[in-house]
Amino acid sequence: NGTTDLGGPVDLDAQGNASIAVPLAAGNHAITAVFTGFNEHQGSTSAAHNVAVTPANVATTTSVTGPATAVEGADVVLNVQVSPAPSGGTVQFKNGANNIGGPVTLDSEGKGSITQQFATAGAQSITAVYSGAAGFITSTSDAHTVTVSAPAETDVATTTVLTVPATATKGAAVNLVATVSPDPAGGTVQFMDGTTPIGAPVALMNGKATRSHPFATTGAHEITAIYSGAPGYLTSTAEVATVTVDEPVDGGTSSAGGSLGSLFGSS
Repeated sequence: NGTTDLGGPVDLDAQGNASIAVPLAAGNHAITAVFTGFNEHQGSTSAAHNVAVTPANVATTTSVTGPATAVEGADVVLNVQVSPAPSGGTVQFKNGANNIGGPVTLDSEGKGSITQQFATAGAQSITAVYSGAAGFITSTSDAHTVTVSAPAETDVATTTVLTVPATATKGAAVNLVATVSPDPAGGTVQFMDGTTPIGAPVALMNGKATRSHPFATTGAHEITAIYSGAPGYLTSTAEVATVTVDEPVDGGTSSAGGSLGSLFGSS
């Protein structure tokens, strides 16, 4: 293999044939065979035979997470994780045999999500099918069941209001606060940055849910909050609020020693 021996010398058979089985790393390999010679037979070297080895395809595992229950017509966030994180590909969420929306592009950690409303009550069987990508094999998640119930006549409509800063500094944590009215007896709030969940759902306390979050990228981030609902209370989604994230600003030079004027006075 180039200048590297592949194993040890191999004996020829009666027809002058020899073979060897060796594993090769990914990449291009120039394979030659060198006959050492024997008695009246002189030695010889073959022309190079080029072998292009592609990386082995990696098996993947796809998993779906989301709430176990939902109310008909309410927003539900479904999350997917493909492991190990592939270098490309998409995930198609499905409810039984029916597609939910279009394919979802995965982020660099192999994660994706979709917000869905169920139109009918009953058990919904949710799966996610990873498309595969170069070097990564397709996979399908186990089914995640969401039991959807019709809104009860006594269920109370809720309103979710989001409070966020207008601006933030990249890498510095800011508080995202959601207030649900009237104060429901339970439920959680899922904060979202566009279509990407910000952490896990946050339990309500006295009608409020707060998440401390540092933004990793600059620019405009469209934040919203989805209240899950609870027995007797309907789900609700806050209006989008924009947080503009800037790069950190250098603090400038220190003036602890003061100016010459402050030390000696000025006239």
